[in-house]
Amino acid sequence: MPVVDEWDEPTAAPDPIALKAKQLISLQAQIAHLEAQARGLTYEIAREFPAGTGHFTKTFGDTDVTLIRSERWSWDKEIIGTIVAAQKPGAPLTEEIAKAILYNVAIHKSSFAKLSTQAQDTLRPALTVKDGPFKIEVEDKPA
Repeated sequence: MPVVDEWDEPTAAPDPIALKAKQLISLQAQIAHLEAQARGLTYEIAREFPAGTGHFTKTFGDTDVTLIRSERWSWDKEIIGTIVAAQKPGAPLTEEIAKAILYNVAIHKSSFAKLSTQAQDTLRPALTVKDGPFKIEVEDKPA
């Protein structure tokens, strides 16, 4: 039987919530590390595909890899302002274009797509279309 000194303080049992909190912190650090690794691999794989929007599939060994890249639209606010200012007040084109313009002088992609060709051509100088985010899909082929 161990000798207990009256000056020794009893050791309290560890708080179960504190243990769970420490475990959660550890798991979150592991997840962050794995997510960073996954991002790196994703960008390395993406370099094997052509630039531009669309679906691209390549086979590497026995694995099919698909890159899906959307497009990102941005509107030049100054050019939109110039285009709108150049329209004649009350003209049907002005009303049609006004419906597509947001208060922050941007244009909804879906609203733009619904405009007549003439209205789209009027606004097109303010549009820049860039590659948007991409997604990689990996599929093992059955042996």
